[in-house]
This record gives sequence, structure tokens and C-alpha cells, in this order.
Amino acid sequence: MSLELPKNFGRFEVKKLLGRGAMGTVYLAEDPVIGRQVAIKVLRTHISLVDNDDVSEIVERFEREFRSAGTLTHPNIVTVYDVGQQDEQPFIAMEYVRGESLESVLLSDRVFSFKEVSDLAAQLSSALDYAHERSIVHRDIKPANILMTWDGKAKVTDFGVAKLATSTMTRTGTIIGTPAYMAPEQVTGHPVSGTADQFSVAVILYELLTGERPFAGDSPTSILYKIVHEQPQPPRSLNRELPEKINQVLLRALAKDSSDRFDSCAHLARAVRAALGAAPSDSFARTLGTEATLVQGASEAIHQRKERHQTRGRVFWALVIALALVGLFLGWQHLEKKGAARTPSPPVGAPATTPPGENPSPPPSSAGTVTRMAISSESAGEAIWLDGEDTGLKVPATVDLRGKAGETRRLQLRRGDRVVAERTFTLGETKASFWSPSAEDLPTPQAQEEKLRIVSRPAGAQIILDGETLESRTPAEITVQPGRTYELRLEFAGHKATGMTLIADELSAEVREKGELFFPLVPSTPPGFAQVTASFPVSLEVGGRKHGPSTDLKIEVQPGKRRIIASAPEVFLRTAIQVDIESDKTFRVPLPEIIEVTFTAVPGNCRVSIDGREVDSTPIRNLPVAAGSHEIAFYWPGLDQTVTRQENLSASNRQISARPSS
Repeated sequence: MSLELPKNFGRFEVKKLLGRGAMGTVYLAEDPVIGRQVAIKVLRTHISLVDNDDVSEIVERFEREFRSAGTLTHPNIVTVYDVGQQDEQPFIAMEYVRGESLESVLLSDRVFSFKEVSDLAAQLSSALDYAHERSIVHRDIKPANILMTWDGKAKVTDFGVAKLATSTMTRTGTIIGTPAYMAPEQVTGHPVSGTADQFSVAVILYELLTGERPFAGDSPTSILYKIVHEQPQPPRSLNRELPEKINQVLLRALAKDSSDRFDSCAHLARAVRAALGAAPSDSFARTLGTEATLVQGASEAIHQRKERHQTRGRVFWALVIALALVGLFLGWQHLEKKGAARTPSPPVGAPATTPPGENPSPPPSSAGTVTRMAISSESAGEAIWLDGEDTGLKVPATVDLRGKAGETRRLQLRRGDRVVAERTFTLGETKASFWSPSAEDLPTPQAQEEKLRIVSRPAGAQIILDGETLESRTPAEITVQPGRTYELRLEFAGHKATGMTLIADELSAEVREKGELFFPLVPSTPPGFAQVTASFPVSLEVGGRKHGPSTDLKIEVQPGKRRIIASAPEVFLRTAIQVDIESDKTFRVPLPEIIEVTFTAVPGNCRVSIDGREVDSTPIRNLPVAAGSHEIAFYWPGLDQTVTRQENLSASNRQISARPSS
């Protein structure tokens, strides 16, 4: 039965249903004031099996999503536009992202290249470090909360469980997050920081590179136990194509102790890129400095830095004594140079220690000329790009320009995908060591029209631009003008239609440089269905995604061999079956018989647990339990004794009794 769509939420006019989740419903809507499409997320406040106190907390957490995410403006974070309530239902209006979740991509069994993994790590790290700098920790980073646009950009969404570092709302011991991607400190209920999000990113990268999660289990309890107590397999043991260094990088980011992980997500991303050998260019790799300390243990890196500093100190004082024998002028000049050489090179991204306008002597380098460039701007916060690659730094910061004398290095400052300042420096001829952009550094205005090549796989897709079908099929060129918005759609027989809202000014730097938009087309095989009907609420889980609970549940399932898990805590049911789902056909999930069981014990007042969940004290009469094997535990508090045994409950075995061991 289809439900009637609401007409609006606040000023936003609802166009269609996008999807439903455990906590809410998402609609496509339009802001009539500016004609912008938005996604409206509406909280379900009438959730079965949730008491009033829990609903109040869920609503408060939902409102906090706006307060935290609404302060974040970043190209890799879904923008929140507005918040409100309609008929006592809280809603949030946010950026409508055309694409699909990373979870959907993973379910398609797609193989990611090393460069794609490195680029995704860089985008996620940039978004999360930006939030962490503002004391916001996401706390639920997982593939379902990462949206992938059609041009390859990742956007983090759903800060609904984000917690301001100063907030005290969450009750002690409350766990917020998704088990397979949670950090150990989340599982144990300890305070979390940005390193918890880093742990979750590392789980995702591990999964992308190996096809397996580092902590897997048959139940949430077993997964949480492994996260806290067990070490994951080295990723290379699951994928022999991986380089050895990636083991050190990911295992460090997955460390049980948060202090043993990288000091920022950006450092993790750089170490991943270095380990996978996916750095876009040598010049970019040079700006990151030596990556050895990123893939070694923290203690080894600290020891090496200490050794270097002590050695430089001894050399410095020996030189001072020698220079004292030279004339005052020459001695002072040499002392100044050696003093500069003694100072350890600051890490990439550290604040500049040289006052603006002064030109420090760069340390000796086998790489040739080194110019340390301190960069600032009036507004601050712009991303720093070197030779067309993102350094991961933001203004103000210091960057080393390395290479041979006469070579050029191009620096850009960007806000999102827009270049706001650009300048080329020639090594050996560059005198200034400080750059604060002026009018002469503004980029040259782009042409009024741009050619954009539309490519699909498979080729030959029909191109529909603003509702008009073009004569040419992919690959084909279209012309776009700055300031205009286009609706682009691709259709191909036997495949799902795809497309995007195209704004020439907002195209990513990579798309603009290539002059190409690529669309992988997905075959449109009709799905099959799995259905379960019962007198009690049942949930179905397929491919790691849980649906329900409901007494009459029907879900879409991709055709093929699938593992379906049916669970109903109310009757102690959890069963898994392997089925072959057929397109356009419905598979009815069989459920075991529900029987009424009586539990007794001598002596009485014995506490009974079924499958690890405490029920009540004996005698317990006519308790509904799913037929099958269950672990029954009897505990006598007065005797401090426990008897545990496996019982196969059935119509002929519904009277269960126990005595303490002698």
C-alpha cells in the first residue's frame, strides 16, 4: 500500500520519497524561494519498542544534528540549510547529493584502485579534520554515511550522533555508533576524540582494499568483543597485491589505544598514499616530507627526532666555538647561518617561524634548491595546492618548494573547487619567503563557454540535457556556460538511468582539468523480494543492512545467492538461511514455531537467562520462545551458583527445570 506524500515541510515543497531508514524518512523537496532542490530528513518519533524517554533523547539528538552540522561548511560535508518542525515532526533541510552511498558501491562488489582509495582517504580526512578543529566528532563514520557524487566526490552526511566536545547530554555508558566501524573507546563507553573517527576511516579503507572488515562476527556482541580485545589480520594477508607498508599504516590507525594512532586524519591519508604508491606526482610527494615516521610506530619516530635534535645541537656549539676565532663580522654572519641550519625543519603545516618579509636560509638538501614559503591570507582557511595537487594544508601554513634551480612551482589557494589566488615561483630566483596574495595573484577569468565531454560505460548512452534529447550519444561533447544550471540525464537500454544537476562553476578541479564527466551505468535487472509475516515484530538483515522490525515486512533484494538473517528479540529468535533470490519473485522467509515454555528450579527464586538475555526469576510460566537450540542459564544469587546448558526447545520439550550442582 503506497502512502500519500506530505505536501510540504515548512516552506519546502515535497516532490518525491527518496528512502526510509530506522530513524527517519528522506524526501526530495524544492525551496520555492530560490528554486533549489533539497533533501528533507524527517525524524520518526513514533518508533515501536522505544519508550518516551528514548524518543525525547532521539529528538534532542536529531536537533543537535543541525546545531553541529549546521556550523560546518566544507566541500566534503553535506550542507545543512534549515531545521524546523511540522505536525510535531522535526525535520532538517540539507543539500541534495546526486549519487549513491559508499555502502551501495561496496554491495556492488566494485574493485577500487589504489589511487581511488588514496583519494577517498584524503577527502574523508579533510572533512573530518575540519570538523575536529571545531570540536565536533562524527562518531558514526560508516559507508552508509558517505555519499559518492557522480563525479567522484565524497560527502560525509548524518552528523545525527555527532557530539560537541563540551556536551554532557549522552548518558554514562551509552554507546552511539555502528558496531563494525566503532573505535574501542566507543565500545567501552570512554570519552572519544577525533581519533575515533580516524579508526572508523581505517576500517573503511581496510574493507576497500581487502573486501573484508577487520572485525567481523556473527553478532554485534562478537564484533564488539573483537574490536576491544583482538588484533585484525594484516590487510596484505587478505590481498597479496597490497604493498607491505600498508600493513603498518592501517594497523597503526586501528590501534586499541587512541594515543597510538596518527595525530590527525590528514596524516593517516598521507601515509596511505605513500604506502600505496599512489601519489599523483613527485612534487606532491616532496611537499609531504619523509613519510617514514608516518608508517612506523610512534615511539620509533619520537626516538629518531630526538637523535636528530641532539646531533644538531652538538654540531651547532662546535661551530660557534670555531667561528669565535674568525673576525666579528664573519663570525656573526656564520653564526647566523649555522643557527638557522640548527633549527629543525618544522613539519608541513606548522606555523611559519620566520617573520613576514625575511628570507631564511634553507637547510642543505640533496634534492637541490629548497625555498620555505610561509603563506597567509586576509580571510585564512583556504586549501593550499602545489602543482595541481592538494597538499592537505590550509592557510596559514608553511610549504617547502623543492627541486632544481630554474624549475617552477605553482601555488594555488582554493575555496572548495574555486581557485581564489594563484602564483608561480621559480626556484633559485624566488627571493620572498612569504606570500600573502594580492590582486596580481588572482586567476585569469575563464572563457564564457566550456566544452565538456560526457562519457559512459558502456558507451552509446542517450544524453538528455534540460529535457531535450541530443542527437549524439556518449561519448559526446556538450557546451556549458558559467552561472547556468543544467539537468543532465543519461539513458541506456537495460541499464538504470543516471544523471546530475550540472553547474559549470561548481565542477571539481579534476573534472575541469580533464574536461570530462564519466558515468558508470548499472544494469537494471529487476530486484527480487524477501517477505516475512508474523504476530510479533521481525527484522530482516541482508548484505549487512537491517530492515524492520515489523509484523509484515517486505524488502527488495538483489537477485542471486543471499544470506538472510531473521531476528525477533521478543521471542528470542535469530536464524540465518541461504537462499537464491529470483528477479521479480518473492521469497517468504520461514520462521520456527513459537512455543510457550515453563522454567522451574529447586531451590526457587532462581534467575533465568536465555541466549545471554536475563528474563525473570523462577517459576516462569508460558514464556513465548522460538523453537530451536538456545543457551539457558540458571543463577541462584543466594548460592552464587550458575548452571548453563544448551536446550533444544520444541513442542515436546517445553518444561525446563534445573538444580544447582552438588
